[in-house]
Amino acid sequence: MKVAIIADIHGNLDALKVVIEDIRGRGIKDIVCAGDIVGYGPEPDKCVELIRKNLVTCVRGNHEQVAVTLDDLDRVTNDAKDSLIWTNKQLSFQNKQYLKDLPITKKIGNIFMVHGSPFDPLYEYVYEDDDMSYFIRSADSEILVMAHTHVPYIKMVKKTLIINPGSVGQPRDNLPEASYCILDTETRKAIIIRVPYDINAVEKKINKAGLPKHLGSRLHFGK
Repeated sequence: MKVAIIADIHGNLDALKVVIEDIRGRGIKDIVCAGDIVGYGPEPDKCVELIRKNLVTCVRGNHEQVAVTLDDLDRVTNDAKDSLIWTNKQLSFQNKQYLKDLPITKKIGNIFMVHGSPFDPLYEYVYEDDDMSYFIRSADSEILVMAHTHVPYIKMVKKTLIINPGSVGQPRDNLPEASYCILDTETRKAIIIRVPYDINAVEKKINKAGLPKHLGSRLHFGK
């Protein structure tokens, strides 16, 4: 079975729309999300609505955690703090409740999915060159999906396939195109897909919303 893995949408509705259109165009019905639907971007509430409309299976990211509760603001950058306080005011009561109720880990068949890491589901960054052997034992699954870094990778560690799909809404691997992953859960073959979108339009929305200008300009450079 093929499944699309997305993560780190960060309120970027334009990017989310083109990614979902690309996924559906490939005939893929099942989508999972490794967290951070909101934060940074100008349309958080609409992103949550689109995720819910498409019946996407999600885990909670650190930006959901902070945007809903306004706790842990000291654990994010100043730009993130400003955007999350703003995001809290944009989210409907129903969507806040939806985000609050998301689990911090999720087992889906042979996939264990988390935003950060199995040991610190919300906040730990795990990069491709890090030692992941101890994560494997904790996840106890054939496939481990992590996000949070906004940098995509696919690697095999012993007998476990580890995937970071990259970021839909704010890539940080020096490529501006939206990033996601297609996984065949039976063969355990996975590929990273990049999809272009209208960055200028998103930057204008960010500036119009009064969010930090850096959040728009960085999108052009994938940083």
